[in-house]
Amino acid sequence: MNTISISAEVLGREEATGGLTPEELALTKSDSIAVVSVSGKLEWFSTFAIVAACRVSLIWFKNFKLPKSLIVRSRTSGFPIELVKTVNQLGKVLEQRNWREWPAIFDVPVVPQIFGGVVMDAGIEGILYKSAITGAPCLVVFPQNFQNSSSWIKLDDPVPIPEVRGRIDSGNFSSFV
Repeated sequence: MNTISISAEVLGREEATGGLTPEELALTKSDSIAVVSVSGKLEWFSTFAIVAACRVSLIWFKNFKLPKSLIVRSRTSGFPIELVKTVNQLGKVLEQRNWREWPAIFDVPVVPQIFGGVVMDAGIEGILYKSAITGAPCLVVFPQNFQNSSSWIKLDDPVPIPEVRGRIDSGNFSSFV
């Protein structure tokens, strides 16, 4: 992945907006972003791959209905609400490029954040997904779920300072979270 792609993933955008650079919009400087090489192993049965979600069964409440008042409010605000009823719909919602609009306007968590929390709470160690910005494969890891696991992650590069541990595994994950 090139530096532009990494910057897009970290800052949530590829190009300048309204004359401001992605770094200025994120209120950061480019030298405050560290890019390091990591390697590791996650237990395959404890990793959720969104890219393969079309092969996964998903349970939803068939007769679940939104309250009429919420539907009316969503229409008048210009942000219609729809229920996710299929795995393909879930994939589309999780890969929306403009996912930051809802939290910015309504101060609420968005579907990817809620979904990530549910997956983490289920004890799954990671989620493999396609970037909404670049389309590149990405992996989020939940080391708090490494207990009783053979999974691990390590820095391939030297640690920047001695206080930074170079490896997370079942023996030390609790000191990171």
